[in-house]
Amino acid sequence: MIAIKQLSTGRIHTPSLSISIMFWVALFLDIGNIDLQDITGVWLMSNKNVKVEVYKTGDLYTGKVIWMNEEANKNNFRIGDIIIDKLQYNSLNQIYEGGNFYGRGHRLNCEVKLVGPDLIKVRVSKGGLHQERFCKRVKITDN
Repeated sequence: MIAIKQLSTGRIHTPSLSISIMFWVALFLDIGNIDLQDITGVWLMSNKNVKVEVYKTGDLYTGKVIWMNEEANKNNFRIGDIIIDKLQYNSLNQIYEGGNFYGRGHRLNCEVKLVGPDLIKVRVSKGGLHQERFCKRVKITDN
């Protein structure tokens, strides 16, 4: 039997209600610790011809080509090529920065920002020029 006691304010206090509230508060606080900025996974590049797997090693993120369709330009990269490296998460700006993007024989500066749960904006730059593309998170088997 649960003990119910009436507080001096006239409200009824039950231990199970307090435990329930504490549970939900703890659950909410724990959810707040989940990394909502995680870019690890498989991303379909904006041209829909290439999938890149992003993985974390230590504090740095790397992207490797894991799939290409028939229309992909094989001169840019091949399956197994590392096309992104040295990305590091900046929690103040909520952006992955300081990385490199390799394509068409060039090394470009690279930044990545998670703009939705399954959407990233990839910005590559060299000197004063830059280009932005959006990539969609997919499963390895998705086309």
